[in-house]
Amino acid sequence: MSTVGTKGTAGRLTGWVAVLLTGLLASTAMAQPAPQGKPKVYLFPFVRGEGVSEVVFNKVEQYFVTLFKMSTKLELVSDDELKAAEAAKVKEEMRKTAVVVAPWLDKADNLLWTGKDLLEKKNFEKAIQTLSDARDLYEANYLELRDYDKLVDATLQLSIAFFLAGYRDNGEELLKEVLVWRPTLAVDRKRYPKEFVDSLEKLKGLLEGRKGGIVRVEVSPAEGSKVFVDGLLKGTIEAGKNGIDVDGLYRGKHYVQVVKDGYTIWAQKVGAPEAGRTQKVVAELKEVQQEKVVVKGDWEGVAFKTYEFALTGDYAMEFSKVAKQFADQAQVPYLLFGFVSAEPKGTKLTLFLYKAEWSALAEVEPVAFDQNLTNLQVNLLFLEANLASALDKFPKNKVVRGTPEVYLASREAKARADAAAAKPVEVAKPVEVAKPVEVAKPVEVAKPVEVVKPVEVVKPVEVVRPEEKQPIRVTSNDVEKQPELTSRTQPTHTQEDLGDLSSIFADGGAGSGDSGGTTTSNPIIGPTVGGEDWGEKKKDKKGGIATKWWFWTGVAVGAGLLGGGGYLLYDQLGSGGGASVYYADVYWNTGR
Repeated sequence: MSTVGTKGTAGRLTGWVAVLLTGLLASTAMAQPAPQGKPKVYLFPFVRGEGVSEVVFNKVEQYFVTLFKMSTKLELVSDDELKAAEAAKVKEEMRKTAVVVAPWLDKADNLLWTGKDLLEKKNFEKAIQTLSDARDLYEANYLELRDYDKLVDATLQLSIAFFLAGYRDNGEELLKEVLVWRPTLAVDRKRYPKEFVDSLEKLKGLLEGRKGGIVRVEVSPAEGSKVFVDGLLKGTIEAGKNGIDVDGLYRGKHYVQVVKDGYTIWAQKVGAPEAGRTQKVVAELKEVQQEKVVVKGDWEGVAFKTYEFALTGDYAMEFSKVAKQFADQAQVPYLLFGFVSAEPKGTKLTLFLYKAEWSALAEVEPVAFDQNLTNLQVNLLFLEANLASALDKFPKNKVVRGTPEVYLASREAKARADAAAAKPVEVAKPVEVAKPVEVAKPVEVAKPVEVVKPVEVVKPVEVVRPEEKQPIRVTSNDVEKQPELTSRTQPTHTQEDLGDLSSIFADGGAGSGDSGGTTTSNPIIGPTVGGEDWGEKKKDKKGGIATKWWFWTGVAVGAGLLGGGGYLLYDQLGSGGGASVYYADVYWNTGR
């Protein structure tokens, strides 16, 4: 009993130890799974605080990404990497959906390998039957067959089986098909029977004279389509072309196959034409209708919602739910957020690390940079060490459950700035700017005016035309009444001395001559004495003076002299300008 009891106790202890160890391991695994390699961290774009210039912000973020991309302590995951991973998932899902082994193909492959085993075991009759079934399945489903080497191999193994079973004719007929598909076929003479090797060499010689013409393969859509003949690639259709020409085929049956990504495989049996002729085949490809494989959830939309919380700093319960959803879809254990804030003497960068397993966000010890960012790289290295420490041991004492203090400080700074901007600024009165002194323009000194001497205008002499008087008719009686001329020495009172003619033109004055009365002077007729005509007193003397020839001769000479002097006077005045006309008329008054 004691032995049993001891064994039972030991067994129970062993059981308890095993349970305890299992529990410890399980709890340790649940608490903190051992990371595989570097921890993956998805980095969201940084948030710029109030007062941080765009130039400083961009430089801090760019240097951070560059440095942490090369970090040996963590692995930053970007959007491009997530998209690449998603594309790989979609491709894998499509491959799993597309790569489905058809039942007939699986059966044909099994028959081919079984027939080869039967040949090794020299069970030729059963091998012929098995290989015939495999060949029939490949040929019947040539439209879906991807690897035509399986059809060639099944035909070749069946030909060898007929040779080994003693059916040479049947073997040669099948070997001829193999050489049409694979003209360069070569075999090991030591491995195969002599009859088979001899027939192979004979058929190769015969086929050399049975080369056919050209097979023209046209495809729609053509660009990028690959053309195979009997499983061998003959070419890819280039852009701008609708097909290719395949030549060098031996006369016989061939399998033409066209493959293009996104389209179903097109295949057709074609007989090679005679030499010098062309046979055309047209391949109409159909697009593959595949179900769209969608990765669970819209991780890009969830990422945007998560970043909206980071912009406002609202790291509360709702943020934790959205961040957890994104981390699960992106399959990253950590999310990283950054806030760049302005400091009195520079700039500060604060990181916030989200751990998806705990649905918790904690603040990482921040670093500060001077105004010129001269210590940017050095302090980023300190920040890398702080982040690595937080990844290794999550800082529970710095968990954030609301808006971080650095966000609040930035908002207060913005509020103060807004309040200062809202106060009306006393607009200083504009300083009266003294008007510029107008510089007096120099007075232009007037040129001395040339004084034009006034032209002495000679007023034209008003010509007083004499009153027209009736011509005096001289009668004999009148002649008789003409007074006698006074003595040339008779003095006159009113006339100037006329020289030799004074006795003729001078009139008598008071007290002249014999008369004691009034004497009237007439320049033409002569003086009258006492109211009587002087001529009448002298009428007794051989008539009056007007009847004397010498009188009239003197008158004519005087008139000529006066007229010549007047003409000379006019000529002199006219030479000075000719502006005025001067008249000089002499009238002789013969008063009665």
